[in-house]
Amino acid sequence: TTADAALPLSGGSLTGNLSLGQNNKAIFNSQLEVYGDGSNSHIKDTSSGNLNISGNDIQILNAASNEAMAYFAQDGDVTLYHNGSPKIATASTGIDVTGSVTSTGLDVNGYTYIRKTADNNARLHIIGGRDYMFTSLSNGTLGIYDNTASSYRLTIDASGNTNIPNGKLGIGFTTAPSYPLQIKGTVGFEATNSTNKWLAYTYTDNTFRLNYNGAGADELVVDSSGNASFSGAVTSTGSFFKAERSGDSGTYAKIQAVSTGGELIYGRTHASLYENFKIKAANNSSTLVDALTIDTVQNLNIPNGGLMVGSTTAPQDYLEIDGSGKGLGGLTISNSSHNHAALSFARSSTATARIFTTEPAALHTSSMNFQTSNASGGSPNLITAMTIDPSQNVNIPNGGLAIAKTSAPDALLDIDAGTVSSAPSARFKRNHGAQSFQQL
Repeated sequence: TTADAALPLSGGSLTGNLSLGQNNKAIFNSQLEVYGDGSNSHIKDTSSGNLNISGNDIQILNAASNEAMAYFAQDGDVTLYHNGSPKIATASTGIDVTGSVTSTGLDVNGYTYIRKTADNNARLHIIGGRDYMFTSLSNGTLGIYDNTASSYRLTIDASGNTNIPNGKLGIGFTTAPSYPLQIKGTVGFEATNSTNKWLAYTYTDNTFRLNYNGAGADELVVDSSGNASFSGAVTSTGSFFKAERSGDSGTYAKIQAVSTGGELIYGRTHASLYENFKIKAANNSSTLVDALTIDTVQNLNIPNGGLMVGSTTAPQDYLEIDGSGKGLGGLTISNSSHNHAALSFARSSTATARIFTTEPAALHTSSMNFQTSNASGGSPNLITAMTIDPSQNVNIPNGGLAIAKTSAPDALLDIDAGTVSSAPSARFKRNHGAQSFQQL
């Protein structure tokens, strides 16, 4: 009978289905409810403890039981599926994600790894106002790639070399830099090793400075006009030291030894100027005057003093040669031509007297020639006044010889003893005998 088929209150086993109507609940100890409301099915736990679902491996399937939605492996991974394909799986080291991750934020406390793709290049894609990628290439280069411009903005290779291939670097600015490297701040940059360092910075007086080890006087100061000063010596490891300035018709380069009363050296090479090089020195009034000039055809001029050779003392005349104790002659004048003038004398700019040698065919036999000018005006007219030949013969081809006179000779040979002693005016000696002309 129906009564006989009913379950006893103490419990029993069903041999068929237990069907409950809509919103009819299976209630367990007033804590767990299982029911359907016609649209959704509910498992509701109202206890203060946990709702435990136990099993070795637990799988959540679709309604047809032919597609996994979640899988929980005992002592293993938990896998979440999308349309039957695994997307997130737990692992002993964290989680593995198959596919892309879209997030409104990311807070990572620890290491983050972005693994390489099939082409051995790892990428982190960031899309905002512009499309960028962080890339780790197979050759070991880390880069920031601008997908919008299709070019790298920054790369760091495997050796640590950093390159900005298509832009500029600004430090301390909120706007785009105007130069390849632009630094704003008191200390521009510091170059250091384990022991020493150099500081480069701008000062409040608009100067640029270099300082060694951040202490003491600055080794280099460059002011807003481009003037540079050094606290130490300036040396060159090359064959010369060069100071150069261009762009005007004035002085091209200067080297000033001291700021007041010192030497000033400068060169001028402009086409309209005739002074190539000058050395100035302070006179007794502390005024810089020309000490030496060299013009464009290498002529040397000492306009305000004399020249001393062989000594450190001041010259007594415009030219003084001191060969004392040096085993040298006073002055040597050489010329490759056998009869060019060697020494000229001029009252103004044109020579009126000359001394030169004649040495034909470089036989080391020479004649000494003395010339004077007999012109009464206009250009000088140089004629030979006296020659001394290789045999020491003296010839006066165009005049006479006066001895003991201050005036011109009255004959080819004019000897005026005057108040000289009673010695003969002239004496001629041949072999061992002598014949004297006593008074003429």
